[in-house]
Amino acid sequence: MTDVAIVQRVHRSVWDGAIYAPDPDGRDVWGAVTWQDGKAVGDCEEWADRAMDGLLSAGVDREDIGFVLCHTQGSDGYDHAVCLVMVDELGLMTCGDAYQEDGPRQINNTGYRFDRFMRLDQPGVWRLWND
Repeated sequence: MTDVAIVQRVHRSVWDGAIYAPDPDGRDVWGAVTWQDGKAVGDCEEWADRAMDGLLSAGVDREDIGFVLCHTQGSDGYDHAVCLVMVDELGLMTCGDAYQEDGPRQINNTGYRFDRFMRLDQPGVWRLWND
């Protein structure tokens, strides 16, 4: 598991080094990072990717990191993506959430409904979220 101070540091790093911008034309394009003034520009998936990279660089185990698709407004399907990390004594928390600057947050404090997730140690394997 991971110390919350590491997660806080990575979360802050993502917020300090990125600019949020939705994908053009309302299409969801993953990995569409551009650069502006030395900061990465992208939407929630790119922020989650940056958080995962930061956690790995900080020495967090792949098995403690995941990527989740979620609902933020009760919509059908999903409308947001977040990096999750297992934190000592606190459980799963968000990291680098583009909608929550004051994060990281424990998952039960996000207001999101989680839809599907992928663990970083099992890339490409998407599972339904079971509350």
